[in-house]
Amino acid sequence: MAIVAKYEAVKIAVATWIGIDDWLIHAQFGMIIFVLAAILWRKPLGAFLPVTLVIIGEAINETMDRLNYGAWRWPDTSRDLIFTLGWPLILFLCARTGLFRRY
Repeated sequence: MAIVAKYEAVKIAVATWIGIDDWLIHAQFGMIIFVLAAILWRKPLGAFLPVTLVIIGEAINETMDRLNYGAWRWPDTSRDLIFTLGWPLILFLCARTGLFRRY
């Protein structure tokens, strides 16, 4: 469980250093992972890889939170999921449906 404690300490340190709320950090990191994955793997935003990496990253984060707290904290977990996956999923769906090409 030392890894879980270190992970939580790093999350707290990043939140303190950046100075923004937890929900906003989730939104930022979701977008960072999404865009960097698309750039690094040279995939369009409508490809499955970038959005899949965001989903995997958030699943790992929530699993670490679960291990740290000893139980699921559903209000916190659902909020984290919405803020982390929200914009990447919207951009992914817009790219998949061709909405970007229309404008």
